[in-house]
Amino acid sequence: MGVSVSDTKTECMLLKGILSRAPSVRMGESCMKYVKEVKHLGVSVGERMSFRPHLERMREKIIRVAGSMSRILRKEWGLRRRATSITYKGLLFPCISYSASVWKPVLRFQYGRDLLNRCQRVALYACLSVCRTVSTDAMQILMGEAP
Repeated sequence: MGVSVSDTKTECMLLKGILSRAPSVRMGESCMKYVKEVKHLGVSVGERMSFRPHLERMREKIIRVAGSMSRILRKEWGLRRRATSITYKGLLFPCISYSASVWKPVLRFQYGRDLLNRCQRVALYACLSVCRTVSTDAMQILMGEAP
């Protein structure tokens, strides 16, 4: 009983340094496919261990979820404030914070904080009945979240 590696599913990605062209890595008789981004356990990792792709994909996912929630979370009618808060904390916040312990170091950089604020802004706007011009910090306070 041995371990076999699939030639078609195996990919390679650059983790350190910069190359002018994609490397040619052979495994058996075939070359591995070179990719700039890998998704493992729901976390997208880019070249040089960048989690920027993960934050960008997370925003797209939040937009999809918030769009489907907008059918029940209307400004004039729909769920009350408490139910909206439960929806945010039970559905949207876990989407945002999934694997946060892995990509948390990205928040040292301004682009990471900006991407995370964009994700949270989409989720907060879906749950609150506010104008689009309301700041993200104000929406965080209205929802009871820390800015």
